[in-house]
Amino acid sequence: MKKLFNSIMICVLLFSSTFIGTACSDDDKNGTNKYPVPVISEFSPSEGLPTSVVTIKGANFGTERTERVGRVYFGGVEATDYESWSDNEIKVRVPQKGITGNITLWVWKNHTETTDEFICVPGAEITSINPSPTFPGSQITINGKNFQYFIDKGVTAQDVIVEFCAEEGITKPLLML
Repeated sequence: MKKLFNSIMICVLLFSSTFIGTACSDDDKNGTNKYPVPVISEFSPSEGLPTSVVTIKGANFGTERTERVGRVYFGGVEATDYESWSDNEIKVRVPQKGITGNITLWVWKNHTETTDEFICVPGAEITSINPSPTFPGSQITINGKNFQYFIDKGVTAQDVIVEFCAEEGITKPLLML
């Protein structure tokens, strides 16, 4: 009887230690079973201006985004404005200071990066207006930078709208393409 009891106790201990060892196993050191690694299958468009919306498609993004759960980076610059987030699609705005480079997606502690670069196009910027000051009805010349991208895309002078707004007695031009 004592041998039977000892045999049962040994079996119980072996079973318990196996169960505990399996339950406490650290096979998933990087969290990939609990939090699978996100996969980016595509993104579009492949280039854009600051604040333009980029759609990222793939899998394992999670059903919603929070500050701790999901982040998207354009060339290493974190995006802050998300239009939508689902497990297989993210719509995110290109950050103001985004730079050309890979798109990186972090979900929990896992991340992935696109193989193709996203081209961040700097917006057109007015650097000077001549003559300054000027008067209503005067012809002016607007100088700036980052206009070449728009010229290459076929934007002509007829496509450009220049409006002036007055703010605290100062007239400022607004350039719209």
